[in-house]
Amino acid sequence: MYPLRLVVDANCLNAKGRLLAMNELQRYHDIGAIELIVTSTLPAEIDRGSSQAAKARTYQSIGGRMYSIQGVPGMQSIQGATLRPSRMQFLHSSLFGHNLTGHTLTRAIRDCLHVDQAQMNAADILVTNDKRLHRAQELLISEGVTLIVTSPERALVMVKEHLRASVGTNDLQTTKSHIEGLGPIMLGSNSVGSCSFTAETSEQPLLSLRIDNGMLKISGALRDENGEVAIVLRPGQAPEFPVPKASLTQVGRGPLLVSSEPFGSFIVELEDRPILAVRTSHTFRAVVFAMELRDETGCIVATVERETLCLQGANLHFH
Repeated sequence: MYPLRLVVDANCLNAKGRLLAMNELQRYHDIGAIELIVTSTLPAEIDRGSSQAAKARTYQSIGGRMYSIQGVPGMQSIQGATLRPSRMQFLHSSLFGHNLTGHTLTRAIRDCLHVDQAQMNAADILVTNDKRLHRAQELLISEGVTLIVTSPERALVMVKEHLRASVGTNDLQTTKSHIEGLGPIMLGSNSVGSCSFTAETSEQPLLSLRIDNGMLKISGALRDENGEVAIVLRPGQAPEFPVPKASLTQVGRGPLLVSSEPFGSFIVELEDRPILAVRTSHTFRAVVFAMELRDETGCIVATVERETLCLQGANLHFH
């Protein structure tokens, strides 16, 4: 079961429990059926000592690319292990135009940063009561980006529909029992305790994921479209980059050991295209939500795109 990721806007933090739909979404979050997260920009919108701030600190935070406008404070976001490029300029000009000043401009930029970070991190839903931001969904679709921007009530309906389709029910206790039986590693909508992808033509695993001493140790040789090794991963060691077009970005504290230090999430990119992305959920599961493995011929043999795991080719072994 793939857990949907919902980004919570400041107006839906629900610190006092008055939004009934958010109360129900919170219960699904608590059992691990969904992930409620916030953006790194959100703290700039709320008082540090408020109940809203306290509630926001209970959620994981996502980041994005550095963005600032001279003379406007609080516009920078922390770095994130993101899957998509920023569309900040497009969102800002399309939703608000270029003639805003002062506090109105500041608020508009922060609103756009929420949307931008949500789409960059491949979140499924942005939950907000700001009806102007609801327009962002149509704009992003026109850019080929899938992100639903909607109210808590509509988000709850979608979560329940997703659970019925993947678990067979949206009953809280039944769903909780199902989740408790899942393994610690999520590959799309599949769960495992450990796994390895190997090709008959390769001497070393394309990718290996195994739990050891409370950490997920990740190793392998990721190849480009020509079949050349682009990055070599060895847990506890610095990654090797045989070609300069590969990169590894790691963010936050956590149990994912893909290099010399453990982090909470990471992304491997090849020519600015994500080929492996793993994050840690609030229930301490490792979620592989992007993957592209190629064999020595350069053919794609295994992919993960959010909730879909696809294995291709007769010479691939997955165990």
